[in-house]
Amino acid sequence: MDAASVVLFWRSACAEGLNICIDGGWAVDALLGCQTRQHNDLDIALPADQVPRLMALLAADGMRIVDRSDSWEHNFVLEDDMGRIIDVHSYILNSDGTNAGGVSYEAQHLTGEGLILGEMIRCVPPEWLVSFHTGYDVDENDWHDVRLLCSRFNIEIPIGFEGFIQNDTGTRRQGKPDLLSPICRERTVFTDQGESAILLNTCAIVHQIHKKGGSHETMDTHYSTGRVPNGSGDAGDGRGYQHHRLGRRIE
Repeated sequence: MDAASVVLFWRSACAEGLNICIDGGWAVDALLGCQTRQHNDLDIALPADQVPRLMALLAADGMRIVDRSDSWEHNFVLEDDMGRIIDVHSYILNSDGTNAGGVSYEAQHLTGEGLILGEMIRCVPPEWLVSFHTGYDVDENDWHDVRLLCSRFNIEIPIGFEGFIQNDTGTRRQGKPDLLSPICRERTVFTDQGESAILLNTCAIVHQIHKKGGSHETMDTHYSTGRVPNGSGDAGDGRGYQHHRLGRRIE
C-alpha cells in the first residue's frame, strides 16, 4: 500500500472519528519520517467497538474481507480491486490502559507520532516497535527496521540480532557500506512537459565507507513516498515482521 493511499485512509478514518493507530512497517517509516522499504499492506489498531464503523467506511471504498486461515474476530485483512490491503487489529482496554481482550495491545503501545507525506499520524512508539521484533526467528527485513529505529531513537539493539551485527561488522572490515540512518528531504519532480510538479518526501540513506587510513560518507537516495510522473513505485522485498502478539508476520 503506497503512502498516498495510507494518508487518504488516515484522513477518512479521522473524519469518521475512528481512533486509529498505525502499526507495522508504515509505523516504522512514519517514525523515521520517510519511506525506507516497500509495504504490501497497512497495519492498523483500533478499539474493538469501532470495528463496525471501520467496516462501513472500508466497504464504501470497495474493500472486502480476505479469506485467511489465521483470521479471527479481532484480526482480519481487507483488500480492494487495486490491491490495497489493510490488516485490522482490534483491542479492548481496561480503564487503567491494560489489555482486556482482543489483540493484546495496551494503551502504552498506542502513543507514538510520526509523519507520512508530511501528515501527522498516530503510531506505535519506537521502543515498542523494536520490542515487537523479538521472540521469533528474525530476518533481514526485521534487521532493517530495528537497526534504523535503534539508531534514530538511541535504543539498545535487542537479543536475537547478534548474527546480523556480526555480518555487518565483517562487511565493514571489507570496506563495504554500512547502513546508518535515513535522512529525509523534500524535492519537486516535474513532468516531461513541465506542466505539473509532485512534492515527494525522499529518503536518502547514508552509508559509512570504512577504508584503511580513514572513512567517508556517501549519500544514496532509495525511496520516495509519493508517485513520480512516470508511475514508478516503491522498491523492496515487501516482507514483514512476526508480530509477537499475533503469531504471524506483519508487513
